[in-house]
Amino acid sequence: MGIAVSTVVSTLLAFGLLTQGPTYWKWVMPICGGGAFLAFLGWLDDCYSLRSSVRFAAHFLAAGWAVYWLMPPDSPLYLKTVATIGIVWAVNFFNFMDGIDGLAGLEAVSVATAGWYICTSHRLFEPQLVSLIIASSALGFLFWNWPPAKIFMGDSGSGFLGYGFGCLSIGSGWGWKGGFGTWAILLFLFWFDASFTLFRRILNRERFWEAHRSHLFQKYVQSGYSHLTVDLIFLDGNTLLALVAIFQGHPPFPKFAR
Repeated sequence: MGIAVSTVVSTLLAFGLLTQGPTYWKWVMPICGGGAFLAFLGWLDDCYSLRSSVRFAAHFLAAGWAVYWLMPPDSPLYLKTVATIGIVWAVNFFNFMDGIDGLAGLEAVSVATAGWYICTSHRLFEPQLVSLIIASSALGFLFWNWPPAKIFMGDSGSGFLGYGFGCLSIGSGWGWKGGFGTWAILLFLFWFDASFTLFRRILNRERFWEAHRSHLFQKYVQSGYSHLTVDLIFLDGNTLLALVAIFQGHPPFPKFAR
């Protein structure tokens, strides 16, 4: 919950001081409105274990809210539908991957920092600001969540972070210069692990909606690696992905006319 509170308050203050008009509402309403709603829902789930149908309905509601504010009104319906499903999946895969000390917090810091750099280089002011706020909030939490963890993120924090990255993905455009393609690269390790594990469990006819310990990062731990070692493996992977995303937006070689 601390990550959500810090991000919401910082977003209200930063956007209130630095932006105005439609730009202010475009980002404040989804991050502070939908994000706060999901954080509260996650807190309730942590305390009372809500039914999965209630959680998913709330996820789609918040995702639709983000799409309403962040995508152009004339966007095709199919694109809005894909974006809504994408945000719901981001909320859930971030939640799925919050399974060992420090992993989700380190992912948030490294991805948001790389996203901040890329958005800054392409002069995407609002995504740049949101990325910086998320990175700062997650870094403050990571200090206490670093192995061995003293506090834990819970559904309120992981769901909020997934939602925040989902908003950045659809609110920054669809290209490779800070847009959807950039965030898909930066978040690759999390969404790939979660997607691969989910599809494998479905193919094996397992009860995929129930808690389990079959993610790739969990298998590393089960094989004897410490939480810290797995965290650093993911950090190395994120560093390489950040370089790929940076070069994708800034091709290092000139294009010659034919």
